[in-house]
Amino acid sequence: MSARADKAVARFKEPRGEGKRISFAQTVVIAYADLAGLSEKQAMNLTAGFGGGMGKKQTCGVVTAMLMISGLSENGDKCRKIMDAFEKKTGSTMCGELLEKYTDEYCSSLVKCAAELLDQNMFG
Repeated sequence: MSARADKAVARFKEPRGEGKRISFAQTVVIAYADLAGLSEKQAMNLTAGFGGGMGKKQTCGVVTAMLMISGLSENGDKCRKIMDAFEKKTGSTMCGELLEKYTDEYCSSLVKCAAELLDQNMFG
């Protein structure tokens, strides 16, 4: 696993105090923020509304995060490729479908998957 994937997974697994919850989307975007020209605070703010899936368990937050990083790092032409690769690996891009199949513990593997796909397809 790359250093960025390690950072994203470690950040996701950090103990969360009240009001300090970090979403899947936030952990992924924070790990790649420097490549997209963002500070950690900007990354946190940009992705604040994407935890739990966009639109109440619709598109998974890590998918949204991958697309944000793709566009911000001028790799927007690779969005479809990484979205398709994520769906192939996990079976879906929809938060609700993924959580029906798996427990919350599985979500750290989704963070890892997203980071690895970013590394392989854009920054590797």
